[in-house]
Amino acid sequence: MKSNIKITASIIMLAVVIFSLSYVAFASDDIKILINGEELASSHKALFIEGKAFVPMREVFEGLGAEVSWDEKKRTARCVYKESVISITPDDSKMIKNGSELTLEQGPVIIDGTIMVSLRAVADSLGCGVIWRGKDRIASISDKPLTKIHFLDCGQADSIFAQFPDGECMLVDAGEKNFGKTLADFIKNEGYNHIDHVVATHPHSDHIGGMEYIINNFSIGKFYTSDVINDTKTFEGMINSLNKKGCKVELLYQGDEIPVSSCDVKVLSPEKRRYLRMNNYSVVLRLLYNKVSTMLCADAEAEAEYEIIDNEKSINSDVMKIGHHGSFTSTSVAFLNAVEPKDAVISVGEGNDYGYPSTMIINRLKNKGIKIHRTDKKGNITMATDGYIYIIVGEK
Repeated sequence: MKSNIKITASIIMLAVVIFSLSYVAFASDDIKILINGEELASSHKALFIEGKAFVPMREVFEGLGAEVSWDEKKRTARCVYKESVISITPDDSKMIKNGSELTLEQGPVIIDGTIMVSLRAVADSLGCGVIWRGKDRIASISDKPLTKIHFLDCGQADSIFAQFPDGECMLVDAGEKNFGKTLADFIKNEGYNHIDHVVATHPHSDHIGGMEYIINNFSIGKFYTSDVINDTKTFEGMINSLNKKGCKVELLYQGDEIPVSSCDVKVLSPEKRRYLRMNNYSVVLRLLYNKVSTMLCADAEAEAEYEIIDNEKSINSDVMKIGHHGSFTSTSVAFLNAVEPKDAVISVGEGNDYGYPSTMIINRLKNKGIKIHRTDKKGNITMATDGYIYIIVGEK
């Protein structure tokens, strides 16, 4: 199992660097600029400099609600945005934000009398969410930070860590026991010592193995799981750690919601009944941030999938974490047709003994034109979204 799962905080702009163009700056007629999901009616076109997208500063900043003024003597733009006062000088790689100096990767420039700033500078100066989706030539800028969902490379196991714009976070599963410290290091490197929501989808070791370490090393807001027990040392260790920590456990059923302030997190499964197969006790979640949705299927199999179809009016999701590591027992044709994902993430171990993901499932996804992202091939996989568009980036 790979243990190097470091993803830097610059993930919000990973897609910005995918173009490698010449040094010359040129305008592009087909770049669309979105401000909180609405196309910016700009009199100035976006352009590329050294392969980076630049946008008109005044129009973008004012589109986000900032006040912008120009000091001709100092040749400096002053921006007041929320509780920040920012000074930006063209052709200077530094800006002043609330009295502190920040170094920009690329400084602003004046083109035809208009100050143009890089997307990265927009994110750094305003603290907002910025996405460049090169395949569609869209620069999307929102007034809140991005939601990020990390599908972690934990071998033949599951672990997902979600970060929300208001600072809340959620952990869904924790891999096998030997992944616990690696997972804890990842979460701390992302800046968290407290986890608001922890979900143990069901008590198989490849989903709860690292939970004991996480419980012992973080403060936890709420802990959720499904209504089933497992007679294993791994499950016993998790429960003992929760009891010692004084963490209350809340059982999740179809129709419940996890109270994340900036994102709708709905429980689609399991129902309040007994199942023969433990995988069907899996907590299945659908996350909706503005207009972008993500389905997390844990190990739910076809039986649970059919129940979801019967219970829910709409489960359409942009991104789907494929159930049970791509096993043929999950991702039924009916369920896939109901979800209609554009992208599929498969958490799976390289060269695993089960032969996952199933060739049948891979072909089923390909035949529907769904893009496949696998942790055994891409390492950690991160989806970043402002709620209007999204990108998916692998670490390798």
